Amino acid sequence: MTQTKMVGAWEWQADGRKILDAANLSAVHKHCDTEGAVAVLHLHFCGGQGPTALVFEDADAFGEYVKTCAKAGDLFEVRPFPYSGSMLATGKVADTEGYTPVGGAY
Repeated sequence: MTQTKMVGAWEWQADGRKILDAANLSAVHKHCDTEGAVAVLHLHFCGGQGPTALVFEDADAFGEYVKTCAKAGDLFEVRPFPYSGSMLATGKVADTEGYTPVGGAY
């Protein structure tokens, strides 16, 4: 059974897809190391602003951006750059307890 909690009007789950999971970071590292840059769409959870589009040539710089510039609940979509349509990684930023929102206002 999935562990959930309510934060305000939002349900959060313990087993949601997280952008900083090893599999996601590995996919980004592999692409940057062998193919080149990644295009990142940073969607802000209840942020009152539009998405932020970014390009990273270095996977460590991407990870650092997520750790320092994102907040819990933010959603990330990572694709090859130039854009080829295939998703390399997607996930949300977890809160301090490891929970991510179900759905969300993006």
